[in-house]
Amino acid sequence: MLLQMNRMRRSAIGAVLVAGLATSAQANWFASYSGPTSYWAKFTKVPDFDQVRSGLPNNGSMYCVPTSAVNWMAYIAHHGYPTIMPGDHTQQYWHAQSSFNISNFFLTLMGNYMQTDPFDGTYGGPAKDGLDIWLDNRFVVINRWINSTETPDFDDIAVYTRLKIPVMACVGWYSDNNNVLTRNGGHCFSVVKVQRQGSTRLLTMHDPADEQANIFTQSSVAERTYQIEPRVKFVSGQWRVVDKLLNYGSGYLDTYFAILPLYGLSTSVDFSDLLILKPFQLSIESAPIIDPVPAPGIITSVLPSPFDLSSIVTTAPVPGGPPSTIWRFDPEAREFERLADVADARNAVFDRFGRLYVLDGRTIRCYNPFGEQFEEEASVVPGGQTLAMAYNDVSGHLLALFGDGSVLPFENGLNQLPAVQVPPEPILEGKRFMAASTTGPGFFLTSEGSPEIYKIFPPDPVRSTAEHEWEYSVIAAAAGIDRPTGLSVGDDDCVFVTDSSGKARVFCQDPETGEWMEDTDHPMSGLEAGAGVQMARSRSNFDPEIHQTQEFINILPEDFAPQDMGCFADLNDDFVVDGADLGILLGAWGAAGEEIADLNGDGAVDGADLGLMLGEWGDCPI
Repeated sequence: MLLQMNRMRRSAIGAVLVAGLATSAQANWFASYSGPTSYWAKFTKVPDFDQVRSGLPNNGSMYCVPTSAVNWMAYIAHHGYPTIMPGDHTQQYWHAQSSFNISNFFLTLMGNYMQTDPFDGTYGGPAKDGLDIWLDNRFVVINRWINSTETPDFDDIAVYTRLKIPVMACVGWYSDNNNVLTRNGGHCFSVVKVQRQGSTRLLTMHDPADEQANIFTQSSVAERTYQIEPRVKFVSGQWRVVDKLLNYGSGYLDTYFAILPLYGLSTSVDFSDLLILKPFQLSIESAPIIDPVPAPGIITSVLPSPFDLSSIVTTAPVPGGPPSTIWRFDPEAREFERLADVADARNAVFDRFGRLYVLDGRTIRCYNPFGEQFEEEASVVPGGQTLAMAYNDVSGHLLALFGDGSVLPFENGLNQLPAVQVPPEPILEGKRFMAASTTGPGFFLTSEGSPEIYKIFPPDPVRSTAEHEWEYSVIAAAAGIDRPTGLSVGDDDCVFVTDSSGKARVFCQDPETGEWMEDTDHPMSGLEAGAGVQMARSRSNFDPEIHQTQEFINILPEDFAPQDMGCFADLNDDFVVDGADLGILLGAWGAAGEEIADLNGDGAVDGADLGLMLGEWGDCPI
C-alpha cells in the first residue's frame, strides 16, 4: 500500500509541476571515440544542487546520495520523461533562488525514499530501492559496490557515460597504512564527463558538497575535474587495483549507480540474431527500438549482465563443428567475445553478485567473471535433468527445476539445500520457462504446453501441512497464451511473456486488489520479441554485513579541485562560445526564470550573464 501511495503521490506532483513546462530538450550529450584509450563523453545542462542547505535534516550534511540522484532525476525529466519528479524544468530554473524551497522539497523527498539518516547518511540497498520507486519501473538501476571479488573503477563508469547512461559515483575516504587501505566514510556525486588519452583518465563531476559556505542559497553550477590514478592497494581483504582521485582528499572510487532506461533481450525466431529491445529511451538517444545483431551461432539463451551493459549469449553445438559456447556481447563495440566452450549450454543466469551459472547438459557450472581469466569456480551434477533455472535475489538461491516438479535451491557456491515440491496442479508440458520473483523468495513458471503462467511461493506456515510443498497462484489474465516461448520478470514482479505470435505480453499485479492484469499500454506490450524475451532489472551487490556499517557512512569532502564551468555559456552546444550564443543571450535579455541564457540562475538575463559569457569566449575545452 505504501508503495502504491508513493507512486500516486509522485504522479500527482509530477503532473502539477510539468503542466505547461514541457520543452524539447537539446542534445545535451556529446562524445568522441577513437578507441578504448582515446575518447571523451559529456553531459551538458545537468543540474548541480547543493546538499548543504537550510531546510534539510542536519542541514543536508549527509544528503550527498539524494542530491546526486535529484540532479539526474531533473535531467531525465527534461529528456523524455516529464512526469518523473521533479518535472521538466530547464537546468537554469533550478539554480534560481526562487526555486530554493521547491528544491528542498524534492531533496527531502528523495532522502525519504532512500531512508537517508540525517547523521549516518544513505546506505546502498535503500538508495537503490528508493531510485526504483521514484523511477516507477521505467529505468533499471545497476548498483555495484567494492567487495571480495569486484572493484568498481573509472573504466566501468566511462562505458556508461559513453553510452549516454547517467551515473552517480561514490568515493570512499580511506586511510593508507603501508598501502593497506581502511575505509572511514564516503561521498557520492554526479558524473557529467569522462575523458581518456592514453593512460590519462579524467572524471568531471557535479559535487553536491562543493558549496557549503551559505546554507540559505542555491549556488550556480560548478564542475570539477579530477585525474584518476590506478594504484595497487590492499583493501577488503586482498591486493587489487583501485582508482585514486588526485587532489580529492583520500578518495578512491569504490561504488556507482548507473540509471538505464528499461530494456530487454530476445532472439529472432530462427535463433540466429540477438535482438536488443529498447522501447524506453532518453530523448538524447537514437537507437532503434528493435536492434538485431547477427550471433556467432544458434542462440540457446540470452541474459543481461547485472554489473555492466554487456550481455551473455550461449550458442548450441554444431554437429561435427564448433562446440557449445558462452559469449559476452559488448554493446559498444557490437562484438561477441568467446568466454568458454562447453558441451551443451542450454540456459544461463546471473546471481546478483555477478557469478554466472550455466546449464551444460546435466551439469550446472558456476563462473567468476571478475578475475583475470573467465574461470569455472564450481560445478554440480544433480540427480535428474534440470529443465530450467532462475536466481532469486531476495533469498540468494539458485533454483533448478526438474521434470518431477521438484525444485532444488542452491546457495552461493552450489551448496544444495532441501528440495521444494511444486504443486501438481500447474500444467507443465514440453520446454519449461522459469523466472525468479523480484519481491519475494518465489518464482514464476510456464511451459510450451501451458495455457497459463503460475506464481510459485513458499507455503503459509499457518495453513500448510506439507513442509516442502509450495503453493501457487494462476495469473488468470494470462489465459489464452498460445505455446509460450519465453518468460522473464522485471522489477515489482511484472511478468513478460512471449508466445507463438512472437509478440511480448506484460502482466502486472494490482497492489490494492492482488489481481493480475495485462498491461497493454506498456511499451513492451505487442513488441516483436522473437522467440522469447529477457528483461533487464535493477540489481545490486550490496551486502548489509559489509556495506551497512560505520565505514560506509557519508562524510563531506574537505578538498576540491578548481572549478571548471565546462563551457557553460555555449548555449547552442556547438563547442564554441561566439556570436551565435551572444545572439541567444541578447534575444532573451531581461527574461526571467527558465531562460537558457540566465547563466547565473538569478532569474534575469542581464550584464552579469553577459560577463560570464565573455569570460568563456572562444573554443570550449574538450
